[in-house]
Amino acid sequence: NPNLNPNPKTLPLRLLHFVIVGGGPISVEFAGELNDFLRRDLSVWYPDLKGYIKVTLVEATDHLLGTFDSRLVAYVERLMAKREFAVRTETSVQKVDEKRVYLSDGSTLECGMVVWSTGVAPTRFTKRLLATDQISSNRGRLCMDDKMRVLGAGGAPLDGVFGLGDCAVSVAKPLPTLGGIARMQANYLAGEFNAGRAGSDAAKDFNYVSLLQMSALGGSDAVIDATISPAGKKAPVVAGLLGKLLWSAAYWGFQVSLTNKMLIPMFWFKSWVFGRDISKF
Repeated sequence: NPNLNPNPKTLPLRLLHFVIVGGGPISVEFAGELNDFLRRDLSVWYPDLKGYIKVTLVEATDHLLGTFDSRLVAYVERLMAKREFAVRTETSVQKVDEKRVYLSDGSTLECGMVVWSTGVAPTRFTKRLLATDQISSNRGRLCMDDKMRVLGAGGAPLDGVFGLGDCAVSVAKPLPTLGGIARMQANYLAGEFNAGRAGSDAAKDFNYVSLLQMSALGGSDAVIDATISPAGKKAPVVAGLLGKLLWSAAYWGFQVSLTNKMLIPMFWFKSWVFGRDISKF
């Protein structure tokens, strides 16, 4: 609470440093929302602290938004620079304690908050399966073929064992760990089971068709990648205000509750006109 120490010159600056670990869509969306909250809402109540706020994104690969089109990656990185966000690519986190983050290049970041968004670890069930040494694996994920049959240690498919979602990866066509992919895999398996083909060589191969990859960037910005297939051809990409309008329409359309479909536009309008609610005691 800045009221406990109203003088920015004596306030520990690390408390105003936010470190986001991971550079995927979730991390980028959180960074955008955090920017809106800090710059537009919190700065109204604590204007003296505005110049001391710092946000750093740490990403192990060489760019943000891993599987997005390179044009959108460049757009997002320019936007981050404009917002004065520090982006550390090709850097991984080795350790986190109460006051700092330790990076792979030997440097440290003193901070007040760390947000971890780097994916998921295998569940205990998956770990037990891998520990049997009877299943092929790739970086903690079960290996499967194009018909989603889990492969044994020798590379042959196991009878009646299927994998889908984050726990499994196709040997021939590796796909990112996204919810949309898991949903399509579930629909595929349900169709093959209903047709009586699941697990047999007569089963159809699973083919993933990417409909959209979207990421909101805060404010009036968002990026949308409409790549047709993982390997595929170039397709339209959208960024900026049009991207945000399309992202908002898609987000609203995916709601399954009529109540949410009524409340969400109301909350968006209220936030746009009056700002976010910030309780002050």
